[in-house]
Amino acid sequence: MKYYYLDTSTKTGNTAILAGNQPHWDWESPVVAGNIKTYELPDFEPIFSELIFKRYYRMVDFFCPDTMGGRGFGISERIKKVLEDFDLMEPNRVYALPPYTHKELVYQYYYLQLVPAYNSFPNVNFEKSEFVKTDFYKENPNTIEINSDEEFLNQINKTDDLKERIIASKIVLKNKPPDLFCIHRIFNHDFLISEKLRDALLEIKATGLKDFVEEERIIIQ
Repeated sequence: MKYYYLDTSTKTGNTAILAGNQPHWDWESPVVAGNIKTYELPDFEPIFSELIFKRYYRMVDFFCPDTMGGRGFGISERIKKVLEDFDLMEPNRVYALPPYTHKELVYQYYYLQLVPAYNSFPNVNFEKSEFVKTDFYKENPNTIEINSDEEFLNQINKTDDLKERIIASKIVLKNKPPDLFCIHRIFNHDFLISEKLRDALLEIKATGLKDFVEEERIIIQ
């Protein structure tokens, strides 16, 4: 089983944005989309501002939305339909964005919020996984023993990020992960997809994404 990184092709601010420059927009409102939190779904119905695509990135399938809280992706209607046939990490939620009009045609886009587990790694078999401690430049690796999520968090918390890094050299998962998932803090904050989902995105020639890079350190026990 192979897994690949899912990332938009441009960074925040250089692709599509959710602009809040409308005269009526209230940035202080407690229900604006910027108040969506990273580690939980909102207990309110978020209000999204107007969707504006920058000149060179018009009508992409994936985009990194600005001025919005939480983690996830802006997606097109056809990507939403593709993902309905796949298993996504939970919790997740899809929000309909204000309709986008281009050349008198109306398009529907969405925000897919993906909520990572906070300091919890229920699917990781730490005893069979392998870790190293390196310097800041990821050089001079030394093997360290980590046998539980508590030990992993202790190592992370006592490491000076400006001098050292804790890096997984092999991650053994107890069960097959969803087709779209992340393992918070082990693989940074990045999202990964299954080979099956990658192939589906390649088949429809999904736009707005970087080239798919394989994450070779994942093993399913």
